[in-house]
Amino acid sequence: MGVQTSLRTTCCKAALGPPNPTKSGRATFASLRSPFGQPAAGCLAALGSYIPSEQGWLYLAVVIDLCSRRIVGWCLRDHLRSDLVVEALDSALAARRGTLGIIFHSDRGSQNGSSAFRQRLRAAGMEQSMSARANPYHNA
Repeated sequence: MGVQTSLRTTCCKAALGPPNPTKSGRATFASLRSPFGQPAAGCLAALGSYIPSEQGWLYLAVVIDLCSRRIVGWCLRDHLRSDLVVEALDSALAARRGTLGIIFHSDRGSQNGSSAFRQRLRAAGMEQSMSARANPYHNA
């Protein structure tokens, strides 16, 4: 038997509304709020990583559903341009239905702030949330 740990569902702090705990004390899906106080449909987050390979560096962009803690989209390329995160978002959008009102949290990287990425979020009806300026711990 392995050690079983309890993980808490997390979301960006701006999206958490008044506490709405279950019997276990965990936040429920209903406690997610948009920055405007309206119930949020969910919260996604973007993560990126560099992977060394024999051919050079590979760049991985991942989209995680913070409510279910599952990877819902990803993209692996040999470049770090904005279409890397756009393709990861497209992969996530293809896996989900009903993206209206979802909060998408990411760091302040140039790819996540690009006009192509922001237009794709707007077209899907999602709200963008970015980490605080000069705060590398905001995404931890």
